[in-house]
Amino acid sequence: MEFAVNKPIFVDVYVAKIPNNFKISAVYCKERQNEIDLVLSGKVRTEKYFVWKLLECAIFKTFGEKIENIKFEKSKFGKWKCDKCEFSLTHSDGVVAVAVSEKPVGVDLQVEFLKENDNLAKRILSAVEFSEYETLTADKKGYLLTKW
Repeated sequence: MEFAVNKPIFVDVYVAKIPNNFKISAVYCKERQNEIDLVLSGKVRTEKYFVWKLLECAIFKTFGEKIENIKFEKSKFGKWKCDKCEFSLTHSDGVVAVAVSEKPVGVDLQVEFLKENDNLAKRILSAVEFSEYETLTADKKGYLLTKW
């Protein structure tokens, strides 16, 4: 009797904070560029640009594929997909995240609720981390985000 050996499923997740000083250039995939160009909110346009650039890096680091060699399309439900891998994109409050895998994958992030909040900090931080958090005078939100 033979047993099927399941190949391990992996997911690589990449997260980045959008830098303050940058220059937006064109992205690969004309349809995605058109979508970005149509966004009225400068904040959302920037997030859509950076999450796509992070996808470019993620696909190269995980699969060794250059984005120019990939065929992208958008489903009728609005989800982007490609012919080389499965991926998921998300952006929130100046932070972007991408998950890539060989199997369907999803990623989400919500940064807005991570305010300088001692109650939240007590729930998610270890005792040592909370002690560090209490001594911070700046960027408590960034500290919470990092530990989250």
